[in-house]
Amino acid sequence: MTEPISLYCRDNERPDAPVLLLLHGLAENGRSFDALLDAGLDARFRVLTPDLRGRGKSPRPEWGYSLEEHCQDLLALLDRLNIKQVYIAGHSFGGLLGLYVAHHHPHRVHGLAMIDVAHQLHPMSPLFLILQIDRLGKWFPSEEKYLLSLRAMPFMTSWDERMRAVFLEDVVRSEAGPLWVLTQKHHVLQAGTDILRIPAHTWRQYALQFNGPALLLSATEPFMMAQPMVPVRHMLALAALAPNGTHLMIPGNHTTMLYGNGARVIADKLIRKFLPFRKQSVDNRQQADPTALAATAR
Repeated sequence: MTEPISLYCRDNERPDAPVLLLLHGLAENGRSFDALLDAGLDARFRVLTPDLRGRGKSPRPEWGYSLEEHCQDLLALLDRLNIKQVYIAGHSFGGLLGLYVAHHHPHRVHGLAMIDVAHQLHPMSPLFLILQIDRLGKWFPSEEKYLLSLRAMPFMTSWDERMRAVFLEDVVRSEAGPLWVLTQKHHVLQAGTDILRIPAHTWRQYALQFNGPALLLSATEPFMMAQPMVPVRHMLALAALAPNGTHLMIPGNHTTMLYGNGARVIADKLIRKFLPFRKQSVDNRQQADPTALAATAR
């Protein structure tokens, strides 16, 4: 296993708010959550949105993209910021990474939200992934043509201008005009392959053993070829296993649900799921020890 690396991380620096760690999808970066911050998360949480290793502005080691190495990166980030516990919300790959962290380091995770991901994906998801990562490690003649190629993807059923920031976060421009996408396919595929080594029953066991508030959010619309990225029945099954699990449907598909009305609904559900639970936990500790409130309230 490689040593943890120093991740690039955006921090809205609200020191008195509960900490929410947002983990992006396999081939994305932390800017994927800009619309969720605008929809209300920024005002209610201290929000951390790191770029996972190999993506966005974080370092790009040649090897070391296992779940455990991603996990150690995140723990090192929290230690560096002197943060003991967080809520985690992860989209796609980020949701499984969040569940992995919550299982192996339960004392660091208050609650978990998994956005359109479960212990089993759609059988056609490898094909979907190939189309999603086609842009990686490529030259494009201009920013305009790069963005047009993305808007033409079959899963881009709507376009939000905040998507521009996501796709431009990990490119470098030449003086002549063309741009290069820095994120590499083989790094992303290393991470995706490591997910596959964990059998479905192990992910189910992880969910069963997580006792914090758990929120599983499914996209209402198909991703491509009239198929979802994640069948709803699999997310329902995972939510049923989690002792404090809730399943909800979110407008949009696997990608577009993070924007527009989907972003507003997700932000609202995260606030409703995590903050009341946090208040209840504080109140319970105060009843057991009246002096505890000063130590726990943030």
